[in-house]
Amino acid sequence: MLNFARVVYDGYKRDMRRKEKLKASPMGFHLDEDEGVHSCLICKQSISGKQTWYDKNGIKCPFCQRALDRKIIPMSVCKNRKSWYAFWELKSKFNIHPQTGYKMIREGKLKARIIRDENNNPYVYILLKKERS
Repeated sequence: MLNFARVVYDGYKRDMRRKEKLKASPMGFHLDEDEGVHSCLICKQSISGKQTWYDKNGIKCPFCQRALDRKIIPMSVCKNRKSWYAFWELKSKFNIHPQTGYKMIREGKLKARIIRDENNNPYVYILLKKERS
């Protein structure tokens, strides 16, 4: 029980340090390399150090953060995970094969928000529930 309390307390201290730093840098900041590996809030990619971006919406990778900054995806994607589907969820939720999903996007039957990487290639497809066709 004591070990559990230590883990919870350490997490609380870490969160408080981040919130204090966020007051000094309200637009966000990169997490320190010694804070370990994190998962992007949106694409779930493993990231660390300069690959991370922390702001009021949580920890994100540079591609997802750029998509938020450019308003390709709304802030609600960070706050409410139940407001959207990731492309890989098409198979498990709707029994739609990935190739069929790409075809439906091309045909306009599905509306996807496309997050692109540094080479302008599709990185992640986000399907907002309110935009379903």
